[in-house]
Amino acid sequence: MGPRWLKARAYVELVKPRVALGTVALFLASVLSSARMEGAALDPLTVAASTAAAASLIAGASAFNEYFDRDVDALMHRTRGRPLPSGRLKESEALAVSLALIGASLATLSYVAPSTLGVALLALASYIGAYTCLLKRRTELAVLSGSPGCASPVLAGWLIGAGRLTPAALLYASVAALWLPVHFWSLAILFEEDYRRAQVPTLPSSIGAEASARVVASTSMAVALLAWAAAVLGGAGSIGLASTTALNAALLALAVGLSLKPRSEGRAWRLFKYSSPYVVLTVLSSAA
Repeated sequence: MGPRWLKARAYVELVKPRVALGTVALFLASVLSSARMEGAALDPLTVAASTAAAASLIAGASAFNEYFDRDVDALMHRTRGRPLPSGRLKESEALAVSLALIGASLATLSYVAPSTLGVALLALASYIGAYTCLLKRRTELAVLSGSPGCASPVLAGWLIGAGRLTPAALLYASVAALWLPVHFWSLAILFEEDYRRAQVPTLPSSIGAEASARVVASTSMAVALLAWAAAVLGGAGSIGLASTTALNAALLALAVGLSLKPRSEGRAWRLFKYSSPYVVLTVLSSAA
């Protein structure tokens, strides 16, 4: 590979494309599901432009996270190969990309979907301000400060698709917000030593894997209840309710399984991987 290709690849890694893809998928699922619930017509140009803006926002926020956490990433086996700790990108390059992507996103949203601008700012304040800059290195509960950021794609999607925030939107946003600790803490159980080495406090490093797994199981139950309530309130049909029930059953089975064997790397990894598409599939099931 030539140096230009390697540089381009480093930029792609910097913006965490899988994270961006998952966020965009949740946004689009919310747009489509809310439009179906409300019987609203979608403007393809608005949907396309706001989707591009959502992708740009999460990519820019992810790049800033890697810029700010470059010292921590260098200490963890899981992250030391990222573009900044590995030396494939300069700090100034990462910061410039981050600010450019965030700026482009906010400018686009202010023009094509101004109603979502407040939600975008909430996401930035949650993920960059509260989680990345203020709390990640200070408390094992820092991940909870990022929950509003996870709820933001749902809220923005409802504003684009339905034109307003409905009770179902708030419930699905709550599902996304509570989903984050389930997703992150299952990963933190798996990489407990890695986080301890980097001196980043997490729930497993604070109260142990056993207690953390019980918290994850309890939180998963709350997520499942909220998802079921959202499907009912959103008017999901029999197929949608059945899909939501199946998704919840799998989530609870994996979470309870981890609580029974909290030191099982396989169980922690399976819960982490399954939880990745859970919210997207749950929101989509409401349209069935």
